[in-house]
Amino acid sequence: MGHSDRFHTGARRAYRRIAGGAILSLAPVLAATQPAIELSPEVVVTANRVATPENEVGSAVSVITEEQLADRQDAVVSDVLRDVPGVSVTRSGGLGSATEVRIRGAETDQTLVLIDGIEANDPSFASVFDFGHLLTSGVERIEILRGPQSAMWGSDAVGGVINIITKRGAGPIGASASYETGRYNTHQFIANLSGAGETYDFSLNGTRLKTDGFSAAPEGIEDDGYDNTTVSFRGGLVPTQNLRFDLVLRNTKTSKDTDIQVFDFPPGPNYGKLVDADLVSKTDQLLGRFQGKLNTFDGQWDHTAGVTLTDTDNNNRENGFRTSRNSGRKLKYFYQSDVFFDTPEFGDGEHTLSLALEHEHEEFSQRGASSDAPRNQDQDADTNSVVAELRSGFLDDLFLTAAVRHDDNERFKNSTTYRFTGSYMVRGSGSRLHASYGEGVKNPSFLQLYGFFPDSFQGNPDLKPESSKGWDAGIEQTIFDGRASIDVTYFDVDLTDEIVDVFSVFPFTVENADGKSTRRGVEVSLSAQITDALGLAGSYTYIDSKDALGEPELRRPKNTASLNLNYGFADGRGNVNLGARYVGSRRDNDFADYDPATFGPTVIKLDSYTLVNIAASYRFNKHLRLFGRVDNLFDKNYQEVVGFSTPGTAAYVGLQVGL
Repeated sequence: MGHSDRFHTGARRAYRRIAGGAILSLAPVLAATQPAIELSPEVVVTANRVATPENEVGSAVSVITEEQLADRQDAVVSDVLRDVPGVSVTRSGGLGSATEVRIRGAETDQTLVLIDGIEANDPSFASVFDFGHLLTSGVERIEILRGPQSAMWGSDAVGGVINIITKRGAGPIGASASYETGRYNTHQFIANLSGAGETYDFSLNGTRLKTDGFSAAPEGIEDDGYDNTTVSFRGGLVPTQNLRFDLVLRNTKTSKDTDIQVFDFPPGPNYGKLVDADLVSKTDQLLGRFQGKLNTFDGQWDHTAGVTLTDTDNNNRENGFRTSRNSGRKLKYFYQSDVFFDTPEFGDGEHTLSLALEHEHEEFSQRGASSDAPRNQDQDADTNSVVAELRSGFLDDLFLTAAVRHDDNERFKNSTTYRFTGSYMVRGSGSRLHASYGEGVKNPSFLQLYGFFPDSFQGNPDLKPESSKGWDAGIEQTIFDGRASIDVTYFDVDLTDEIVDVFSVFPFTVENADGKSTRRGVEVSLSAQITDALGLAGSYTYIDSKDALGEPELRRPKNTASLNLNYGFADGRGNVNLGARYVGSRRDNDFADYDPATFGPTVIKLDSYTLVNIAASYRFNKHLRLFGRVDNLFDKNYQEVVGFSTPGTAAYVGLQVGL
């Protein structure tokens, strides 16, 4: 990571205005008012309301680049996230299975996911984003912002924010296609058409992934197949020099064969076990964003306005008949004003003041196999929000931000949240100090409030929002003339009114826990360019995550680590990548070994494990590239979730053709 002395004052001011003009308002997307301008990889678009150089960001943030995605060849985004400090991932079976991502020990529904600036959390299912369906194809960049961020992003951003940025059209119009095949009769086809001119840019991407999979039930004999078709479009139009319009559309349709976890009452011999079943879960998610951005006063005052849409449909069938269907929609209107000004007489200061207004409308629909209420229901809610952020830089060394957000929610008590960050460059030392304080709010989802599944779950309309307060502080040090850097960060977060499962009643329900849940820990990240051809990246995380009773939270390993070596050869045409990922022991619920008095699960300890993957590629010319990988190279037998199988060694090979 670079330091601010790379930019003298005049250059940094010009750079700031380019970056400020590039941000696409409330939920950032990489774009610029002139298509020829490309943002440096050091620019972070999630941490603040305007794009910010990474070394000026006080919050803990990690960036995964397009080059790293290509080198590691992971098929799904969740596998890439396993290498990020502070992040843990669990998947219940093979590709397409429910996949949970937790940041700093927070629950999976406390992570806000953005895809090209669109809030992608599923409003139909506990406001959770299922990473099982998010493929890496078409992704250009991933930013992971850790710590409570509700002052910036509202509800769901209790643990942090994950921002997925897809590829933007650039250069002459061109096309590419790739095909990959491998174990479990897996096939993936990707096609892309993109380009840019003086007044436009566009990128159209289509992906079809199909696999026979394997049985998630350990004693099952029926493979659980998966089918994913994702089509995305991202385009921009620049009718005048100071006006830009952007459109993003993304549709993902999936079909997943699933096994069933039995919760019969009174309990039978298979209670709590995962068994083969003729179940199919289908999802259909549509994401959309349209906005306009106007630069005025020679780039000193920007205006951005637009609308985003998140529309999801989850349909479950057994033996061809529908058993349940949940649908949700979130429509958000926004306006943001960014003012850039200087105070040369006071610390040679440069400042950005952002003010934003948002209106959000959410809808929820649930249907069962019959017309019986309360399972069949429709709910909706509105939220109005006001956001303000001031970002200031002084003497090219000190960078501060302060943000406040007020949410007026018709379902819950109004909330006001704050965030403060700081980044300080120690001149001549290669050191950067960074710290942040933030607050988070997580409103209960429609499903938690009103959901009803007669054989397993009933919602609780008396739930209160969860809230958190947390801080972190760390130091980043560059060494060996900037060829290596290490960052060590300590974090401390308290969560109140945590929503927890209650198994002492049937159907199961949820309630707010009394007291505070705590998350403490240390994150370490390391990167080094050992030689011109050999690079190294590593991470380590220690998390002590406890519930309100002082017990360790489930599925949160105390220790996780990753190490990645990347070697390029043949003048950059060839590449070999070797990665190892370690997950420490953690606790989980075993429903098959239930308590006869309450029918609740027994808490057991899952063993630690290490997985090793290898990937290689070779580009014969600018039109042809051969690639392949082996996952779980040493065929490690492990469990991520109690009672769910995991894949063994699997090899894949593919070919990419570009026109």
